[in-house]
Amino acid sequence: MTKAAFDLSEKLELPVMVRSVTRISHASGDVLLGEIRKERNAKGFNKHYEMPYRWNVYGPPGAIYKHKWLHEVLSEAVKLSEACPYNIADKPAGVKIGVVACGIAAAYTREALSNLGAPVGIADGCAASEGAVAFLKLGFVYPLPESLAKDFLAGLETLLVIEEGDPLAENMLRSLAQDCCPALKIRGRKRNAILPPYGELNTDTVMAAIAPSLGKEIPPDPLADARAELAGSIVPRSSTLCAGCSHLGAYAALKRALADYPEESVHIVNGDIGCYEQAGYGVFASERAAGNDISKAYAADSPYEVLDTLYVMGSGLSMAHGQSQIGYAEGKIVAVCGDSTFFHAILPALVNVVYNKSDLTLLILDNRWTCMTGHQPNPATGLDPYGAECPKTDIPAIVKACGCESLSVVDAYDLEASAEAISAALAYKGPSVVVMESECQLQVQRRQKKALAKTYVKIDVCDGCKSCVRLGCPAVKFDTAEKKSGIDAISCVDCGLCLQVCPSDVIKVRRR
Repeated sequence: MTKAAFDLSEKLELPVMVRSVTRISHASGDVLLGEIRKERNAKGFNKHYEMPYRWNVYGPPGAIYKHKWLHEVLSEAVKLSEACPYNIADKPAGVKIGVVACGIAAAYTREALSNLGAPVGIADGCAASEGAVAFLKLGFVYPLPESLAKDFLAGLETLLVIEEGDPLAENMLRSLAQDCCPALKIRGRKRNAILPPYGELNTDTVMAAIAPSLGKEIPPDPLADARAELAGSIVPRSSTLCAGCSHLGAYAALKRALADYPEESVHIVNGDIGCYEQAGYGVFASERAAGNDISKAYAADSPYEVLDTLYVMGSGLSMAHGQSQIGYAEGKIVAVCGDSTFFHAILPALVNVVYNKSDLTLLILDNRWTCMTGHQPNPATGLDPYGAECPKTDIPAIVKACGCESLSVVDAYDLEASAEAISAALAYKGPSVVVMESECQLQVQRRQKKALAKTYVKIDVCDGCKSCVRLGCPAVKFDTAEKKSGIDAISCVDCGLCLQVCPSDVIKVRRR
């Protein structure tokens, strides 16, 4: 489909979107490339290519003419949609119920129909009298293949539309049905909905959605008893920061700095997208009940409760800027971002923050790599995408160039120095930035495993205070029966953070 999308884009001279839903984005598998085209498109530029001022919306003949051209191209796209091999209709004569499914939802729907004992039309060699349903799989969804859809809808009494996300195909089919078959009963995510307007689909949700319309009973789950029996043995888990991650040090230092303020202070720590976003996941948090207080302080017992807001890449600093501009004064305003996010989305916000003199603190967690999506290099790494050395982009220099007068650069693994730098930044009136530098430990370990040291706990004198546990490092263990901490030698990277948080000085490093 991706290859076809490029060909389609060339033919129509328009962008073509290939939609990947969550399950596809999180899956992996073998891909058969097929024949790879050796010839390449010519490189060139013609400002009047096939149209005066082709690349200038406002140049003559003007925006209205170009909008007209766009609609003319979309008419051609409908013809291509009609002939697209990814739109497949399977409809035996006389059926009264049809199903339209798009993308991965088509696979869920076919499996659901099979589980319900509802054969899918001609493909299963079944006549309408045997309870078959008509099935239309849409791979080319917009523009809708209208002729194909009209032929499919003709004679149906009920149409079930199964698609991920918002009801795009459903809306278009409802509009089309107004003209060709207004009595058709359409059910999907909108009126008379069979699917909720949120969440992902899977075979079970699709089966529950379509079974009543087909007059079918959902078959019992043969694994239900086994699932129930195993439910109590499964430990709930979420993603966590890696053992020895420098972000653990950054959050520990931030908590230490904020602890200097009155207990009733309601600080706001704003985050965004990156490994560090896990500080807003609430992992290991005690149960929280919603409240009606306008302002209320909550203790962050683990690093996974530190972030208070978490939306999209770059939102942390932008939200902190807004909070400052409306005059929030119940506590300190903090934003957290990573080096990759800094380059992608923070720079415009930082310029705005400095220009408007917002009173906030930005922590830039610079671990030198774009770690969350697979350790790709970024401008701060010193390597280009092919692994060759290249100049490192200087983040502190950029911050200074933006006009920020309060700037500190610290090692995220030095808790005392980090906490002092953050405290000074919080006390500064105006925009302040702390760059917390330390390379991702996974990358360090890949280059050189620290085989000369071993971190351990002196069990005989550990008093079980759990200070090391609250660091949130996966390598720190705790024996609830003995009330003693321990270190997992396999996952520990000997970063030294747990030594710095132990009040009893019972965590040690043994040199080999």
